[in-house]
Amino acid sequence: MNFEEGERVERPPGGGPAWCVPALTKLRREQMGDIAIHIETAGQGDVFGHLDRVSTVLGTRGTIALADGEKISCDDVQAFTVIVED
Repeated sequence: MNFEEGERVERPPGGGPAWCVPALTKLRREQMGDIAIHIETAGQGDVFGHLDRVSTVLGTRGTIALADGEKISCDDVQAFTVIVED
């Protein structure tokens, strides 16, 4: 999955529980420092934070760990946007 900074990326139709893990893992490896992100979830509403790491936890499921310690299950992620900071 490729996307541009500032682009809203939605869960694709039929997307599995960890649909966003490959894209965010690739982004995390390519960028230095914290990455500002807006995550839209099914259960928690909108979450704003800085991406610290993306890790696989159980089989095909994943979790997103933000720099402030908040953890979001990839099952709940409906869309995300990488925020361009000047």
